[in-house]
Amino acid sequence: MKISAAQHTGMTEIQAHEFLSKNPNKSAGELTVNGKTYQVTDNEVLRKNPSQGLARVSEGIAKIFQRQSPVRSTALALTATLKTVKQLSPQQASQNMTTPLSNVFGLKPETSLPIGWKGEAPLGAPNLEGMKAVETDKFAEGESHISIMQTQDGQRLVAKIERSVAEGHLLQELEAYQHIYDTVGKHPNLGNVHGMAIVPYGSRKEEALLMDEVVGRRGSETFRILTNNLNEGKISSKEYWGTIKFIAHRLLDVTAHLSKAGISHNDIKPDNIVFDNKTGEPIVIDLGLHSRLGENVKGFTDQFKAPELQAFSTSASEKSDVFLVASTLLHGIEGFKFGSERKPNQGLSLMSSVPRQVDKEGNVTHKAGFAGVETAYTRFFNTALNLDPQLRADATSAKQHEFLTDGIIDENVAKQVLTDSLADQIVLASNRESPVRGSHLQDAYNTLREHLTYSSTNRVRQYTVFSDLVTISTRLNKAESQGLSRSDKFLSLDSLLTKTNKVMVDYVKRNLADAGSKSGELSIKFQDSIVSQNTQSFLAYIAKSLEIPSDFADIRTLERDLQATETMFSVLLTSTEKTPTRAEVYSLLNQLAEVKKALSSRVNTLKLGQANAARGVVSLLDSSQEWLTQAKQALQTFDKVTPRVKFGSHESVKAHEQMISAHAAMALQDVSESIDKIKQFAHDARPLLTALGDRPLVDDSLTFQREKLREAATVAERLSRLEFEWI
Repeated sequence: MKISAAQHTGMTEIQAHEFLSKNPNKSAGELTVNGKTYQVTDNEVLRKNPSQGLARVSEGIAKIFQRQSPVRSTALALTATLKTVKQLSPQQASQNMTTPLSNVFGLKPETSLPIGWKGEAPLGAPNLEGMKAVETDKFAEGESHISIMQTQDGQRLVAKIERSVAEGHLLQELEAYQHIYDTVGKHPNLGNVHGMAIVPYGSRKEEALLMDEVVGRRGSETFRILTNNLNEGKISSKEYWGTIKFIAHRLLDVTAHLSKAGISHNDIKPDNIVFDNKTGEPIVIDLGLHSRLGENVKGFTDQFKAPELQAFSTSASEKSDVFLVASTLLHGIEGFKFGSERKPNQGLSLMSSVPRQVDKEGNVTHKAGFAGVETAYTRFFNTALNLDPQLRADATSAKQHEFLTDGIIDENVAKQVLTDSLADQIVLASNRESPVRGSHLQDAYNTLREHLTYSSTNRVRQYTVFSDLVTISTRLNKAESQGLSRSDKFLSLDSLLTKTNKVMVDYVKRNLADAGSKSGELSIKFQDSIVSQNTQSFLAYIAKSLEIPSDFADIRTLERDLQATETMFSVLLTSTEKTPTRAEVYSLLNQLAEVKKALSSRVNTLKLGQANAARGVVSLLDSSQEWLTQAKQALQTFDKVTPRVKFGSHESVKAHEQMISAHAAMALQDVSESIDKIKQFAHDARPLLTALGDRPLVDDSLTFQREKLREAATVAERLSRLEFEWI
């Protein structure tokens, strides 16, 4: 269910119930709870729980607005309410039902059309014969689920599947793309959409919008990697700023292209930009919130939107998209965080301690500081983020601004910087899927506790326990890749998983030994619980993960995979002692043995490398003590010259460069006796930090030492670069 505020009087919950019963393919319209009116646009929860769903949701909403909910966040409280409803048992949901489920609450009917293009195949579109889903519910995006399909010839396509019932979001998005293609043609930096198709979705068939997959990283992660690479000395200032300007030109090109077709995107933001791993090109995706000029705005992201973008307004334009591009760039450069007091569309940094003010021309006024020094950088963002759209730059004039024309680098160099940066840190596919939440970990914990309880009374559910162990192991791996490995729920679940694996292996051995004449029958039951599609999927996942180089942060993940593999291997091997070995069991034993060997080898190699790296870190940190304090003081002296990058007239640039050069010489003079050691330290630290990566390590003390080394290496790298950058 999706509930949003409505502006006028709506129906009561009883009327909503009656309306849905009589109109199964329509939404409920408005729902009034305690004098507040909400628009019910999707009835998924209600149609799954028709007897109690509406009452439970209404009760939850009422408590939220009466401040009775223990959850502070309204969104979290709503989520908790819906989760409670979804967990109603089928018996509860079906009590007192007089109407068949299929006739209540707009149950989305399954299409009878065959898998393939809906209607005639679009010109130049791929052949969908034999298409299969390879990643289902990769993540949720707006009103849609995103899954990945693969054709017989290996082409991967993104399938955008509508969540809600008959709302037409995808058709509107397709019409927008087709209008762009027909009027101004395709653009290499705009996602390539093919058309509507019927695709496999679990056990059902669903209508989906199919488009080419862009394999790469979202904007937020790409900007973070670029900033880290600059700070660590992997790229120069010229390469960093030149790449930022390359990205800006590409995004503004897309904005101008859309404007020529009479369309505004309305939701350009880091997460709607994917940087292609192979080419480095930024690709703008998701026209789900687009509008044609003069149409009502469907929606926007508050942190990035222009001030004129309001609900039901008709003010979207090329200039509001330029504002979005500028907000996106500023987010990438200055590192704004969602949920903080500041947002990217609030202008330049070093302003958070003073109220936001604008001059008579709509430009943001600054206090003294980095953002208070007028440069081409500040002038560009002031004009691109001007609160008055009449005074704001359009895409063409923004591209011609001095900030985007001065200090640029060859686009092939910029793309090389991007592809090298993207290749430097491989992100697990699970990190791009919908996130694991604390409630998921708690559910998994409860499942393991149930299995342990059953085992203590010799009533193990053998047909689910091993499948659950594999599923929970995979879920923990995913949670770890999302940065949850230090949470209490994660640590408790990880510990309980290890215990449950050991208990289940002991349980099987003990029960088979005590089964007597029934040991053969019991052995077959244990074998059947492991010889399953779920196990094959797990082994395929392991094989795929072993194709990717691992780093030290992956050790616990690999150990978890090894633990699950050893459990299944031990159970199968034990079961063969009491009954003849079937062909499928023999085959699976061989597979498990090979995977176990590969995982064990990978883990041992990583542990040995980590031990060597730990010794190297200690040695380097010890060697830095004689010069680190003095080096930090020298950099502080140099850092008094702001801003670091200055654009403007030729004379002002020269004067500024001379000032920076003088301060650089002073800083180097302060560390002249140690500069050779500092340069050697920077050289030696670089490969160590690369090997240790950025993610939390199993060894907390090594993680702490790594960050100390990173801090010292950053000082050393910056001092090492001063001479060739400024002198």
